[in-house]
Amino acid sequence: GVIYGLWAGPLELSLTVAVAIAIVSGLSLIGEIIWRRTAIDALGLGDVKLIGAGILVVGSEAAWLMVLLASVGGIVAALCAGRRAERGIPFAPFLAYAIFVTFLMTGPPT
Repeated sequence: GVIYGLWAGPLELSLTVAVAIAIVSGLSLIGEIIWRRTAIDALGLGDVKLIGAGILVVGSEAAWLMVLLASVGGIVAALCAGRRAERGIPFAPFLAYAIFVTFLMTGPPT
């Protein structure tokens, strides 16, 4: 119905939200552990929240494709940048692009 937006029903919505919360919580914890041990911000909280929002857009079943596309895009960009990317490159643009492409490829969550 209209209340559930893109999702087919309350069960699918609940599953997608639960997966998004679990992944955001896990990535936040991993980022915090890395920060406390190395003082390096390996994965920013903005990236983690964008991953969670992306899961809500593409659905829990297509989350792996979204992360794969973003990772491959980031790796290719880092390889093309070479030494210019020593300080790192932002991951959010690759996540945003991957969310868009995944949504176009898979359609709304069902």
